[in-house]
Amino acid sequence: MDIIYASSMTADELKAFKKSLGLPVTKDIRYIDIEGNVHGVADLCIYEEHPSYPTLKIICDDGSVRFIHRDYLSEMNKSSPDRKQSSAKRKQRAFSPSEYTSDFVVFDIETTGKFISEDEVVEIAAIKIRNGKPEEEFSTFVKPGRPIHPEASALTGIGDDDVRDAPSFREAAAAFTEFTEGLMLIGHNIFGFDLPIIERQIKESGADISIDCRCLDTLVLAGRVLKASSVEDRKLSTLAGYFGISPDGAHRALTDCRITREVYLHLASLADESDFRTAMKRKKPAYVSPVRKQVRISEETGELNLLKDKAGDIARDSKVTVHEIENLRTWINEHGHLKGNYPYDDIAAVLKDDIFTPSEICTRLKGIVSPDSLFEDSYDTFEGKTVVLTGDFRYGSKDEVEEAVKSMGGTVKSGVSKKTDCLLVGGLGSERWSSGNYGSKIKKAIELKNSGLKISLITEKAFEDCMNQDRK
Repeated sequence: MDIIYASSMTADELKAFKKSLGLPVTKDIRYIDIEGNVHGVADLCIYEEHPSYPTLKIICDDGSVRFIHRDYLSEMNKSSPDRKQSSAKRKQRAFSPSEYTSDFVVFDIETTGKFISEDEVVEIAAIKIRNGKPEEEFSTFVKPGRPIHPEASALTGIGDDDVRDAPSFREAAAAFTEFTEGLMLIGHNIFGFDLPIIERQIKESGADISIDCRCLDTLVLAGRVLKASSVEDRKLSTLAGYFGISPDGAHRALTDCRITREVYLHLASLADESDFRTAMKRKKPAYVSPVRKQVRISEETGELNLLKDKAGDIARDSKVTVHEIENLRTWINEHGHLKGNYPYDDIAAVLKDDIFTPSEICTRLKGIVSPDSLFEDSYDTFEGKTVVLTGDFRYGSKDEVEEAVKSMGGTVKSGVSKKTDCLLVGGLGSERWSSGNYGSKIKKAIELKNSGLKISLITEKAFEDCMNQDRK
């Protein structure tokens, strides 16, 4: 779409343009910022034309650039508040973003690492907003019960010496919850990272406190209001750059709070009520530690495991003989009752007739019996993807991983199908895998991938990298 500014239009074009936006034709246009200050509008254009999110870019008299939902600018410039409207329009315009931007607390934490199931808070910061203006700041180091990972220390600049004499988590969390006064909590990726860690540590420490107030995740809100835009991703630094906010000093809790507040106010100016409500919906997972159960192996599974071992021996043998391959082919023919199971069908297809040389057979068997080679350690984004989870995760419980995937724009399904974009495999695996049986989900995904469908089998490392990108 070509961007055309009002200043470049003829008088008739400008009149029609203003009418189409519900703006006064003869009067000056005004913009009222989140703090109630009135600005004259020097120029404007349609920045994004989307059915649900029509966004205007306006240039104020002071040179500042703002992005705003079309209906909100129209609301700011209504000629008469008593003008007759239909009941539907009155209901729609009764909503005001100030309900969500007047009183709240924006917060952020820094941690010993990136795993919500085991890492701990080393810094908590917050800014309290009253009547749309910063009222008070809170910041404290927190003494963890484990060393800070070198990668985390390099990112934040916080070392073990900095937190050696800091308050305990119980003390810091109690002070933080007292500071918030039950106001709505706002932060970036708090549903996928900050809140799960805080709530886990509250439970583990036995602290008599809880996070039971309203919460809003700006990562989710950005996914709602910017989904039709050209913004590269939803990292806090990317959003800051998109809205012209300086990212200097990022990766320290209090600075990130200030950046998040400004990003939030920009997002709020583009959001409608349903966007706010969606950004406040959180499936609060129960704290679950990974459970490792002993799994009994059936006779059929034992035979499939034996087949996998036999094929694996050939795959690893650089000097495999025709006699060894014939022995495996005989075994396949004698165990036809295993047809329909992984890896029987795939191995049988490779050994069918003499369509491959011994060297080619080795290569193909390796890909079948070593599905780890099919796993991907990197993944671009979960936005708009259909994801299936399998195995146990170092990051946390499956509920927590599911919540994190959803916060990054993904949809989680229970079973693998042709509509699955990726299978996310937990880093702790499962007891079935240790017994040589890779489970039905991985088998199905491998079969679909081998049939030519575009499905990714990604490791927990790929998931963690996506989490880190979205968080900052």
